[in-house]
Amino acid sequence: MDRYLGYLDAMPEGFVCASDYIAHFIRQYFTERGIEQSAVCLTGFDNNTEYVNVANQITTVDVQTKSMGERLANKILFAINHPDSLSEVCYVVPKVLYR
Repeated sequence: MDRYLGYLDAMPEGFVCASDYIAHFIRQYFTERGIEQSAVCLTGFDNNTEYVNVANQITTVDVQTKSMGERLANKILFAINHPDSLSEVCYVVPKVLYR
């Protein structure tokens, strides 16, 4: 992450991260280099409270990763046991936590 961010000619207006874990590393990069936290919008995705430098501080999505993982595992098992079944699409509408 440091290498990628270091190669940018200029910081974008914001980063939409695939997880709070990734947002944690971006925030850490900013902190280590004295970049003002309000200078770049930073969002996460899983509302993980493990990363204290972003927990309850950034806009994120409460996706309930444990239940989503269980659902995905069940879908994989179903596909293995029924290889000729039709594909399906599942939409999840998580709660956005604006911060």
